[in-house]
Amino acid sequence: MAAKSGKLASFLQSSHKEQTPMSYSLTDVPGDAAIFEQVRRFCYGLDVKFSATNVVPLICAAHYLEMNEQYSHDNLLDKCVTFFQVNVLPQWNECVKALISTTEHSVLEQAIHLGLVEACVNSLVTKAQISPHLLGEPIDPNPDRVEDDEFDDDDRYMPNAKRRLFSHGLESEDLVLLRLKLYAPIMACMIKAGVQSEYVAGSLLRYVNKYIDLGSFEGDQSDDDHRIREKSFQRDVVEALEKLLPDEIGIFPCKLFSAMLQSAIALQASSKCRHGLETRLGRQLDEANVEDLLIRSYGYSKEQRYDIECVAGIMKAFYSDCTSPLNHTKMLNVTELVEEFLVRVASDEELSKEKFIALAKTLQEISNGTNRSLDGIYHAIDIYLDTHRNLTETEREDVCQVLDCYKMSPEACTHAAQNKRLPLRVVVQALFVGQLHLREAIVDRIEGSDYESQKGNELVVDEDHSSEMRIEMERMDERVINLENECSKMKGQIIEKGKDNGRFKVWKQLKRKLGCISSSAHEYDCHIKKKVHPRN
Repeated sequence: MAAKSGKLASFLQSSHKEQTPMSYSLTDVPGDAAIFEQVRRFCYGLDVKFSATNVVPLICAAHYLEMNEQYSHDNLLDKCVTFFQVNVLPQWNECVKALISTTEHSVLEQAIHLGLVEACVNSLVTKAQISPHLLGEPIDPNPDRVEDDEFDDDDRYMPNAKRRLFSHGLESEDLVLLRLKLYAPIMACMIKAGVQSEYVAGSLLRYVNKYIDLGSFEGDQSDDDHRIREKSFQRDVVEALEKLLPDEIGIFPCKLFSAMLQSAIALQASSKCRHGLETRLGRQLDEANVEDLLIRSYGYSKEQRYDIECVAGIMKAFYSDCTSPLNHTKMLNVTELVEEFLVRVASDEELSKEKFIALAKTLQEISNGTNRSLDGIYHAIDIYLDTHRNLTETEREDVCQVLDCYKMSPEACTHAAQNKRLPLRVVVQALFVGQLHLREAIVDRIEGSDYESQKGNELVVDEDHSSEMRIEMERMDERVINLENECSKMKGQIIEKGKDNGRFKVWKQLKRKLGCISSSAHEYDCHIKKKVHPRN
C-alpha cells in the first residue's frame, strides 16, 4: 500500500530510520471498514467499483492517505475525482446519494473542507431553479379539497391530520433523506436562489413529517437517554425549519403552523422559534379555524388544557402585522374565530379567572371594531360561570366586567335577565336593556299603526290604540325604575348579611319579582331568530 499512499510511505520511512519495529493506528481515516477495503483493493491492483454512494468517502480517504498524482501516477484520488465530476455532479439523484454517503462525521467534515459538499449543493440548486419539481410535489395550500378516502397515513402533514397535501409519490431522490446539518443549508441556498416557494415548502413539510411525530408528545414523561436524544434532535429540526419557512402568506396552511407551534411548545424550543411560528400563524389568522388555536398546554403550563398565552401572542401578531386599516371581512373573521375559541376554552375547569378575563377583554376590543354584538362573549361567560360554580359574587362581577348588555341582542338580554349565575348588577342591566328593546319595538309598532293605507289612499289614524301603547310604555319605564331600586336594596342586604343562606333568599325574592326562571348554559343560543309579532 505504501507504493500508492504517501502517508503510509512516510510511516515506513520513519520506522526504517529508527531501525525498530513500529506500529501505527489509522483510527482517523475517513470512512468505515468497507471504504478502507476498497482502498486496499486499489493498492493491490484489484478492481474497484465507484458509485455515488462511495465516491465521496473514497475521495476523503484518498486525500487523507495522500494517494495523489504527486506521489504516484494514475492514483486513487484522481480517479475518484474524475468519476465524481463526470458521473455524480450532472445528475440530481447521484448528487443526493453522494451527500447521503457523508453520514459519518469524519467524512462530512473532510467533504466540506475539500469542497465536495459545496459542489453537490451548487449542482442541486442549479437544477432546482430549472426544474423545481425535482424537490418533490409542491405544497397544496388547500388540502381540505381532498376527500377523506383519498389519502393514506404517509401523506398526512402531521399525525392525526385528516387531509393530505400531496397527490403523488416522488420520482427523484428526496432531500429529506439528508441529515439536518446538510438539509438546512441546502434549503437555505434554494430559497436564496429563488426556487419556487411552493416546492421549497413541500420539501420542508415532508421533512417535518419524517422526523417529528406530534402524537408521541401526549403524556410522554419518559426521560431515558434515547428519548432525550430524540427530543433534542426533533427540537433542532423545528428550530431549523422555522427559519426556512416562506414569508409569503398563504403558502403554508394554518393547520401546519399550528401543528409546528404545538411541536415547538412540547419540545421546549427556543422562544425565538415559538414567536416566529406565532407570528406566521397570526399573519393569516383570518384563514384559520378554531381547531388551529386549540393548542395543548405542555410542561409548566399543563395546569390548563389549552395554551392561552400562545393564542394571545398569535392575536398580537395579527394586529402588529397590519400597517394599514384592517379589511372589515378579515376583522369579522378573526372576531368570530376568537369568539368561538373563547366559548371552547370556557369549559376548562383549570382556566384561571385572570386569563379568561384577559382573553375576553381582547375579544371585546376586537368586537368594537366590527360593530358585532357581544352575544358570543356572553355565551362564553355563561359557560365559564357554569363550569366554575365556586366563584364568589365579587369574582363573578370581575368575570362579567367585559359584558355590556347594551351591545347584546334582545334574545341574549332576555336570557341574561333569567340567568341565576350572573351577578345582580348584570341581571338588572339586562332587564333594563330588555325593556328598552321592547320600548323600541312598541315605538316602531306605533309608527306603523299611525299611518295605514286605506281605500283611496285615505290615511286613518287610530288615536285610541296609540294612546294605549304610550300609556303601556310609561308603565314599563316606571316598573324598570322600581326594579332597579329594589335590586339596589337587595344587594345591600346581601353585603350586610354576608351569608349564603341570606343571599339565596334575596336572590329567590328578586327572581319572584322579576318573574324569572332558571336556565342552563347550554340552552342558550345567541343566534335565535327574533319573534315577529303580528301587527293589529
